[in-house]
Amino acid sequence: MVFIMSMDLHLLDVNDVALQLLGYKREELIGASYRKVIVPEEQDDLTQRLANAASSKVRQHIYERTYITKDGQRIPAEVDSAVFRDGHGRILHYQAIGRDIRQRKAAEIELYHQATHDELTGLYNRTLFAEVLWRAIERSKRSNRKAAVLFADLDGFKKINDTFGHSMGDLLLKAVAKRLREIVRTTDTLARLGGDEFGIILEDLNTRSEAQKVADSVQSTLGQPFIIHGETLQIGASCGVSMFPDDETDPDRLLRAADAAMYKLKREKYAAR
Repeated sequence: MVFIMSMDLHLLDVNDVALQLLGYKREELIGASYRKVIVPEEQDDLTQRLANAASSKVRQHIYERTYITKDGQRIPAEVDSAVFRDGHGRILHYQAIGRDIRQRKAAEIELYHQATHDELTGLYNRTLFAEVLWRAIERSKRSNRKAAVLFADLDGFKKINDTFGHSMGDLLLKAVAKRLREIVRTTDTLARLGGDEFGIILEDLNTRSEAQKVADSVQSTLGQPFIIHGETLQIGASCGVSMFPDDETDPDRLLRAADAAMYKLKREKYAAR
């Protein structure tokens, strides 16, 4: 897309590609403001870049811009913009060349999702869980509220894998993830930390009992039978809890404390049998 405009942003010319992608006829854009095809939230940035371009000795600038089509669709673009001057340095016109980067953006989003989400269940993975936990702790510091980490490990999962095979085990993990999604609030964070281990971050808490209530719900819900491909599968879960700032204030140590609490609970279960 090529846009030629005066320094007050009135369009002097546009190429056919711009017309085709944005859905306008030539007469609808010529004489109109370039702002017409820029999303509202980038208008201030456009003003600033125009001022910088007019005062800068650098002829060309490269940045990203989001265009809006006549019917309201958005087109992310990489823009090469330049100010053209005459021999005396007076500004003649402003040019912006926008390259459609929708495919690149979609690929970036997909790569980010793959890097931060568990492929099997679609939940956050350990990497993103750690990042969210750090942010949750920072928010809790500012609000003087508590946060909690729940570390859940499935009981009897290995037996399911050994008896029915790994494909059934994968289906069970998906079913577990589905049940956990139904337990947590939309403001909570749920992740598969690896294998049959799951983590939950709870924010904006007053007491440990609030977190323990969710942990009890995790154990109760996952203790109910799963029916998959006609087979009734019975497992359980051990769910440890650690609190910020009561138990730990460091994200890594907070997660390890929840892990340790989970293993303590698991040992007590087996010792009672």
